[in-house]
Amino acid sequence: MSFEETSEGFFWSCNRCGLVAEFPLAVGFWRALDELKARRWEIIRFDDEEGRDWVHHCARCRKSSAEILAMPVVRKARRA
Repeated sequence: MSFEETSEGFFWSCNRCGLVAEFPLAVGFWRALDELKARRWEIIRFDDEEGRDWVHHCARCRKSSAEILAMPVVRKARRA
């Protein structure tokens, strides 16, 4: 799990390198999330047949726009 809320605070972990960003509960969830975004963390939600999942990447592990544009386009095959 890349996000955890405990009695001590909020914890986000980068899914690539494992870097942990910690925020005390007093900060609040939305303010902590805004701070992560300001630190250039990437937060992605995936919805698939197994349910909803979240992926988090720190600024160091986040792919650049050039890397994303260079990725091949994958399309689902059409069924006859």
